[in-house]
Amino acid sequence: MRRIIEYIILFVVASALLVVGVVMTKNNKQDDTTPNMNTDVLNNGENASDNKEEKENKNENTPKLTWQIVDETEGISCAQYIVVIYEDEKYTYEVANPCIENNIYVQFSNGEKITIKEALKAKKVTVDELINKGIKISKVAKAITWEVVDETKGKACSSVITTIYEDDSYKYQVSNSCIGDYTFVKYSSGEKISIKEALSSKKVTADELITRGVKIDKASKTVTWNIIDETAGVSCSQVMTKLYEDGKYEYQVSSPCKADKVYIQFSNGEKITVREALAAKRVKIEEIIERGFKITKISIARAN
Repeated sequence: MRRIIEYIILFVVASALLVVGVVMTKNNKQDDTTPNMNTDVLNNGENASDNKEEKENKNENTPKLTWQIVDETEGISCAQYIVVIYEDEKYTYEVANPCIENNIYVQFSNGEKITIKEALKAKKVTVDELINKGIKISKVAKAITWEVVDETKGKACSSVITTIYEDDSYKYQVSNSCIGDYTFVKYSSGEKISIKEALSSKKVTADELITRGVKIDKASKTVTWNIIDETAGVSCSQVMTKLYEDGKYEYQVSSPCKADKVYIQFSNGEKITVREALAAKRVKIEEIIERGFKITKISIARAN
């Protein structure tokens, strides 16, 4: 009986050892197949870095595309008339004959060969680059045209005389506020501004707008003036001095200071001597006499 019990114990121990061995073998196999995350991440990073460096090296090794002019006009009979080979918003670019347009090429280092006109159209070269290579191209500014566009319809406008522009001589007025703000000048370049802005920037004149049908009234400015006497405290010799003459009379003042130190001050800010104002016919002798300026009138025949 005792021996039987010993056999049973040995059997249980052997079975337990067998189970433990199987489990350990299975775990070892799993360890062999489980990826090492740190190693894989490192390898992936190295691969990405290698790919980036490979691309950079490839770009560095790619030769830069160059080009040269190939002139095949020699021996070709060309009519001599101006040809436009390219244009942009502001200019047209012209050559002297059609052979330049059709028989001068841009030869690229990749083997492509196209006319200068095609190269300009595709923006593969610029006009300045061609000129620098010796191609004679004329740059001609485009004439900008314009029209009046009336967008006042449907706008709420106050019927009050409105000044839209003024210069030294006139105020330019319209019959309501909308005309200045909602009547536009539209240019062929695409620009569109109000007539008020166009006048202010001197892109058009009032007369040009009037001829295009815009109703503008020119109101003459009234320029007033005063006499400014700055002779006080100035040492002046008391010698009769000629101020002005009109063919019949010579007008004299009592000293040189009265001719050179007495001014006409205009309301527009201008200030000139009485002598200059008379010479430019900006004022009349009678007007300054009425303002209290003392002038002696002498017949020219008598003075001689």
